[in-house]
Amino acid sequence: MYIPYLFSKKIKKDLVNNKEIIIILNNVQYARNLAECFQVASGFKIKKIILTGNCARPPFGKDLQKVSIGAEKHVDWVYEENISKLLRELKISGFKIIAHSFGQESKSIKETSFSSSKIVLLFGQESMGLSKELELQCDNLYYLPNKTKRAYLNLNVTITSVLTYIIFNIN
Repeated sequence: MYIPYLFSKKIKKDLVNNKEIIIILNNVQYARNLAECFQVASGFKIKKIILTGNCARPPFGKDLQKVSIGAEKHVDWVYEENISKLLRELKISGFKIIAHSFGQESKSIKETSFSSSKIVLLFGQESMGLSKELELQCDNLYYLPNKTKRAYLNLNVTITSVLTYIIFNIN
């Protein structure tokens, strides 16, 4: 992922200094999507990715290492078996759980607050999203408005869009 110099400076100054962001990927089944997510997390200086559910996991094969550009080696990541327990623990630690969702309860990203200094961005399975059970455990649900007939964008495009929105709309 190429990030122009000024954008990279803004990421380093604003996002890293002002926010502690963890990305949780739940049931992301396609290894290529996962490799792309690691590349995006590296570009945005995300400190940790947590994989849960039926999720592909590093190490990546030779082809996917080209996609991730080796980001899985320097982005901290863990696999957690029990996502409900994990979300409770993160809330107790002061994190606000904000999930990308296709559900009716979701608000536009423009109506969602990302002002907390500790944020968990939760993303679900590529085509199905999150279960209702997981959505109920979240503080906020948002969607990305788009002009396509599909409800969702590619996972790495979604994550990039959300992180860019957070950087340029820091409250």
